[in-house]
Amino acid sequence: DFGQWEMQPWAAIPKGAFDTWMADFADHRFGGEESTQQVIDRVASLIIDLHGAGIREAAWITHAGVIRAALYLKRHGPRRIAAATEWPRDAAPQGGWIELAF
Repeated sequence: DFGQWEMQPWAAIPKGAFDTWMADFADHRFGGEESTQQVIDRVASLIIDLHGAGIREAAWITHAGVIRAALYLKRHGPRRIAAATEWPRDAAPQGGWIELAF
């Protein structure tokens, strides 16, 4: 949840707000709501809950941030994100899909 920046074009976000986020990518609550690490933790928790319930296949209808968090977890496991350079750049195109196995 990007809070005040949700649904805003990247060009509308002040450079200073973006730079502050990049300086503390894991914990800064960009837009005043969730931090990147909170998103990663939320997605990890859902994956754990699904596995705990015996669910091995699920379709998620979601946005690129959640997809990137899932890709991050697939590549790095549940460890804390160290920097923005670890955040996946790729995600499914708008209206597209991606398949991941955990």
